[in-house]
Amino acid sequence: RMSNEKKIIKEMVQGNLKVHRKRNLLLILAITLTTILFTSVLEIGFGGMQSIQETQLKLSGMKADAELRFLDKEQFQKVQNSDLFESVGGRVPLALMEGETKRPIEIDYLDKAGMEAYYLSLEEGKMPEDEKEVLLSEQALEELGIKKEVGSLVPMSFTLRGQEHNFDMRLSGWYKGGPKVNFLIVSETFLEHNPEVSENTYDIEILGTYYASVCMKNTGNIEQNLKEYVESLGAQTENADGNNYVNVAVNPMLYSEDGSTGVGLSIIFFGALFILCGYLLIYNIFDIGVMQDIQEFGIMKTIGMTAKQIKRLMRRQMLFLSLIGIPIGLVIGYGLGALLLPAILKNWEYSEEELIIVQSVHPAIFILTVLFVLITVFLSMRRPSKKATKYSAIETAKYIEVKKKIAEKDIHSIKNIAKSNLQRNRKRTTLVF
Repeated sequence: RMSNEKKIIKEMVQGNLKVHRKRNLLLILAITLTTILFTSVLEIGFGGMQSIQETQLKLSGMKADAELRFLDKEQFQKVQNSDLFESVGGRVPLALMEGETKRPIEIDYLDKAGMEAYYLSLEEGKMPEDEKEVLLSEQALEELGIKKEVGSLVPMSFTLRGQEHNFDMRLSGWYKGGPKVNFLIVSETFLEHNPEVSENTYDIEILGTYYASVCMKNTGNIEQNLKEYVESLGAQTENADGNNYVNVAVNPMLYSEDGSTGVGLSIIFFGALFILCGYLLIYNIFDIGVMQDIQEFGIMKTIGMTAKQIKRLMRRQMLFLSLIGIPIGLVIGYGLGALLLPAILKNWEYSEEELIIVQSVHPAIFILTVLFVLITVFLSMRRPSKKATKYSAIETAKYIEVKKKIAEKDIHSIKNIAKSNLQRNRKRTTLVF
């Protein structure tokens, strides 16, 4: 019996779709527009949040989840081989370059992952490998008056522990980035061949120690997990003046609870607002359709269909229309959000050079959109479906809410739908306005 009932309802749904094509197209259009609204705004919201976060990270100079500072070489190698981290970037601060420049030039060793962690991107040439090779920023080359050409001579002078050091280096390439400081990047070979430069006294100086920029596999309780990990290396994180001190610096830009709370509240607020907008749009179209078919529903009850079966029939119909309208709306809405995002972000306080645009493909955009649209659709059909099951065939003859000429008129356009809806229920019309 249940199988026959499902088959009959399926056939009735298909028949209804064929008979009322124009109305169903309008319902699909309404569902599609509601989906576009949700998808585009969520894309702008998530993309905007990620874009601003990436921009702030770039301006702060640190992309990694956290930085472990003042490691010795053995500890750094253990960090590199740990399963706790997705990636590890290495940096060894050595000294400050002598000479007057607008921004200080710091002499450091950085590996490739370390450069990425500091938003430094190689523009031309290669990473330094030979003892005499160095990498500089475009700004530093300009300020030092060095020709932007691979192989150019780079005089490197600095004072370390009261002793002057002078080296004639060669330019292996140049990079772009670094909003706060310019780096003169030396090779690992330079560290190995010049132990007097890279040597570290541990107790009073940070120069020569390793900095590990780490991206975690699991970012839950990140600071506590890193402190416990540092202790497993034989170091301590509490006493900066004590022996074997390692500083755990969590990136504050990545884990702001206020920002997450704000985004959550915004999603709830706009979700409720758009459900209301979509509800008014879909409900009005669906309600008019029910009123036009009220006698048809009355006949269904007369021949033995229960209210539950009629509601199931209407749900199946709306689900089928949603399966058409939602995918179309997701594609158009995502594209629209992606197009509008750069234009909206340009009105923020960041310059075009500073701003990083992130087109978000977060699964939550699509999951929340589908969820919100389905909630909107099924909320919209609740009252009309109750109305459809309320009257028998005889009672429907008395139940005329719309003027006869409007009730008998087929729905040909959105204009006719609006007109009949405004005339049918003046109180609700006033409320909507």
